[in-house]
Amino acid sequence: MNIGFIGCGRMGGALAKSLVQRGFSAKSISCFDLNRENLAKMEACGAKIFQSSREVAKNSNVIFLCV
Repeated sequence: MNIGFIGCGRMGGALAKSLVQRGFSAKSISCFDLNRENLAKMEACGAKIFQSSREVAKNSNVIFLCV
């Protein structure tokens, strides 16, 4: 299952990191955020980074919208 996060700040970033810590593959997590620092943190965790919310939606079965 591919999980997408649109918005990777305090809430979205914490949720995504929690999934990885609980055994989800970081490569199954897709992220987009307007803030490049938030994306850098998610990339460091191993998540896939996309340049738009549309790309996240195309590559995800489930999407968390945290804005």
